[in-house]
Amino acid sequence: MEVYQAAGECLDDTRIDPSHAVGEMVCQRLFGIIAGYEDCNDHDDLRSDPVFRIVAGRRPGGDELASQPTLSRFENSITPAMLQRLIDFNISTVVERLKMHHGDVPDEIIPDIDPTDDATHGRQQPSLFHGFYKQHQYLPQIISEPTTKHVFLAWLRPGAAHPSLGADDDLMRVACSLRRAKADVAIHVRGDCGFGVPKMYDACEENSLNYTFGIASNARLKVLVEELTQRARSTVTTKAKRSRDCSHTSRTRPIHGRIHEQSSPKPSARPQARICVLW
Repeated sequence: MEVYQAAGECLDDTRIDPSHAVGEMVCQRLFGIIAGYEDCNDHDDLRSDPVFRIVAGRRPGGDELASQPTLSRFENSITPAMLQRLIDFNISTVVERLKMHHGDVPDEIIPDIDPTDDATHGRQQPSLFHGFYKQHQYLPQIISEPTTKHVFLAWLRPGAAHPSLGADDDLMRVACSLRRAKADVAIHVRGDCGFGVPKMYDACEENSLNYTFGIASNARLKVLVEELTQRARSTVTTKAKRSRDCSHTSRTRPIHGRIHEQSSPKPSARPQARICVLW
């Protein structure tokens, strides 16, 4: 309950003499979603459930939890500023979890940044059709930490959004929080080819972040990796297993972009491109 109460403190409460605390409603709503009750209407029945009362910090036979209208008014009262505070709270919570897991913030953190498809089956806004996934969907963005499996940040985006939409700002929020906890922490960001775009390169290089981003195939890239491709194909043929072959090149901007590039935090060091082929 302490976590949900702390999350509730990020949200303003202008009610006079309320019967249900904000932290309690956050807990009630969150565990309802976890249990498969996404609709607020479900809480007209769940508010009397003994298990939900216990989870929300009340006695099984105590007063009922918040009703559907109360929860709906609560959700509609949330402002963008409150959501920003809630996001910062979530990021700082993951930083504390890292300290608990490792004893302190590690010398290097490797955040993974990924979009994920979330299919929709109604007329929700902003549910849109995505050509790659061939479905109507949302396209949430998630920044996670692979060691502890904790999520720094997750937010819902329109179904046809570009993978990199808002990624540079979100990445810097995570990086700034980590550096407040440990100023010299090395941060190495990983993402697929959706994040291999100039604004992400610039955000990483201007803020001394190492990065590994994919890049979509193109004619120039195929020429650069032809030798690696042949080597990987030969390995698969002889060993009957998947193969990963890598090499480096000093060309950091090959015609259509950079390839799995890792920039150094030292301004004087020229970054190299690391090219990998998985066959």
